[in-house]
Amino acid sequence: MFINDWKVVGPELFLGIAVQLLVVLGVWYGSRPPYSVLVRPIKALSLLTTGLALWLIARGDIFGSVWNESFSFNESTRTIHIWILIGCLVSLALANNKTVYENSLFIIFSALGMIGLAASQDFLAFYLTLELQSFCFYILAATRRTSQYSTESGLKYFILGAIASGFLLFGGSLLYGATGSLCFSDWMLLSQVEKPMFFQLGMVFFFVGLLFKLSAFPFHVWTPDVYEGAPTFITAFFALVPKIAVLALFFRLLSTSFYSSVE
Repeated sequence: MFINDWKVVGPELFLGIAVQLLVVLGVWYGSRPPYSVLVRPIKALSLLTTGLALWLIARGDIFGSVWNESFSFNESTRTIHIWILIGCLVSLALANNKTVYENSLFIIFSALGMIGLAASQDFLAFYLTLELQSFCFYILAATRRTSQYSTESGLKYFILGAIASGFLLFGGSLLYGATGSLCFSDWMLLSQVEKPMFFQLGMVFFFVGLLFKLSAFPFHVWTPDVYEGAPTFITAFFALVPKIAVLALFFRLLSTSFYSSVE
């Protein structure tokens, strides 16, 4: 079972190891002149890494649930992963050469988070992958260090993102208290049988946090400030790629775990 788990997550494992090797490469060459050695190789290696991961996912035919059913990989989630990596490839190609090293690493790290988010099957896996992508986004929004608007963008994103995470954690704790489980499938079973007050209240807080991450009305007022301050290619990245992963999870929850609660 353990070996089969690693076979299922082979493309994600490759992407995670490759981006850590890029970090080591940056540490090795970052303190040695000439510093420009980082610019072109890192951008090319980042594009190559993401392209290879995309190819592995597109050609993969091993599906299943892994790590005690924390993540589920099937044809639909693999399709979502392909679109996420395509968006990351376009963003990497448009990356500013002045900060290409940081941009490339954080885009790939956020891609790992989004891939895990789209495949998550329980609250713990969902929250950890969501925060992995979110921390990368906070830094990407403040990439232009000499710009006050970019710094303001990253700070606002961080503060409001922390508030949204608080809503998610509070909602998740209420749902766990009502069901005794962190698994989305167990939430679905309880929602079909009975709906305690804690379950309904937890569902409200949980979806408030998700709607913030999705920039959906009425939790979208932070979006203009963040998008205005971030670099153009980062704004394009924020506007499309994260929404794919969050929407995938959102619709899966509405169609399974909370279906009987929203009928």
